[in-house]
Order: sequence, then C-alpha cells, then structure tokens
Amino acid sequence: MEFKYHPLIEHLKLNENGTEILRNNIPMKIKTQPNGMRYVHIGSRRISVIKLLCETWHGLADDGSFAARRIDETAGDHYTNLHWGKQGMTKQTAAKRVYEPQPLKISEAEYREIEAFRAVKGISAELKKRGHSEKAWRNAIKRYGKN
Repeated sequence: MEFKYHPLIEHLKLNENGTEILRNNIPMKIKTQPNGMRYVHIGSRRISVIKLLCETWHGLADDGSFAARRIDETAGDHYTNLHWGKQGMTKQTAAKRVYEPQPLKISEAEYREIEAFRAVKGISAELKKRGHSEKAWRNAIKRYGKN
C-alpha cells in the first residue's frame, strides 16, 4: 500500500485506508470507539482516522463547517470512499433531507401592526399582550424588513 505524508502534522504518514499510521516511522496505536470510529492521539488531541485520511489524500477542509464523511457507509475507510461534507450530513441522508424555512410566530400582517407601536415605544407591551417573545420579534424583523 502507498503511504502519503499529512500536510500539517510533521512526520506523520498514512496508508490508503488508515490501517497503518506512522509518526517518525514508528507505528501509532489506533484505538476504536464502541461505535466503530477509529482514532489516534496526537499530543493531547484525539483525531479520527477518517479526518486524517481526508486531510492527507484530499487536502484540508475549506472551513470548520466541513467534516470527513464516507460516501458509502459500508465500504470502509479507503480514501476513495471519503469526501468533505457538511457536518451532520452524509450523502445518503442529504438526499432525504428537504430544508424548508420554518414559519415565523409573527405573521407579516401582525408585524406591520406591531411596527406601528414602535413610534410610541410600546413594542414590549404590545408583544406581551399578543403573547410573543422578543426573539420572535427579532426574527420577524429579519424576515419582513426594518423600517
């Protein structure tokens, strides 16, 4: 199997499926959680093997909202089965999820009525009278616009 060096961690190299991880040419102990996730300790950090594989073979993630994911959950940890995906989402679950905006507690018509009270500084009292929170009001301002 081919080995490749990690782009950030010095002297760390991994094989194609993460079964062998060497640091300074000394094999590291790969531990396994009860759920099957494999990880290693580097300094005081515990890092998953698939994250190390993805960083080594595909490059670093664009930002912190991406996590190493398997394309096929049953196909193992070979680097060809890994990709950077949004946290909490695999390709299999992404197709099933449909994101729709949640309805606001304050309708647009009600927003316009309450907005009229802004001029007389009575918004808090009006919100309490109608049973709405300040957070619901802030969300309505974001959705329907500021005057």
